[in-house]
Amino acid sequence: MPDAVIDVEAIADQRTAWSTEESGTGLARDIVAPGQQLAEFPWSGRVIPEFQTEHLREVLEQGFRMLYEVFPDRVEVFGVISSRRNLAESDSGPLPA
Repeated sequence: MPDAVIDVEAIADQRTAWSTEESGTGLARDIVAPGQQLAEFPWSGRVIPEFQTEHLREVLEQGFRMLYEVFPDRVEVFGVISSRRNLAESDSGPLPA
């Protein structure tokens, strides 16, 4: 299962734990919704500020950052994190270069 899917599931589960299942499901839906446009408009997100690399971009939604990489033939979402998190200070493993 891709890391981004695991991230969204964990975020939804956390919301459900302190609110309701509907709230968790709604948050997951809201986070994923902007990603639907990426296939058609891959450059619509902003450049990830910590990297300043054109092909590494993000879409912000509901306090979360959907991180993705643009390839010539596709877009790959590689993570969903809190918008408060600074990737330059991250210790969660390698990110695309």
